[in-house]
Amino acid sequence: MPQSTMKSWFNMLLIMVLLSATTLAAAQGTIKPNETDETNETLEAPNPAGMMLVDAFLLRPLGLAATVLGTAAFIATLPFSLPTRSADDAAKALVVKPAKYTFARPLGQVEP
Repeated sequence: MPQSTMKSWFNMLLIMVLLSATTLAAAQGTIKPNETDETNETLEAPNPAGMMLVDAFLLRPLGLAATVLGTAAFIATLPFSLPTRSADDAAKALVVKPAKYTFARPLGQVEP
């Protein structure tokens, strides 16, 4: 298989995985156990094991990448944030928040 075909196949697979994980994460936040809809039928909560897998293999690596990129952006913007005394706000938004999302929440809990 030529390398360009393999690369485009891999890119398509990556896009499909990201879209699937995003859909699962969005569904996890919208349905709560024992919640009823308009027809008074009880809705089931999403599978917690599935959410843990999505979290462990997709959201945590993305959170780690966001933490690394946020740290790089924070360092790059220090010359602009130090004179305006907004370095603390920038650190919280670019470094601390992604790091807490990645390392300080229970596995499978998508909402911070």
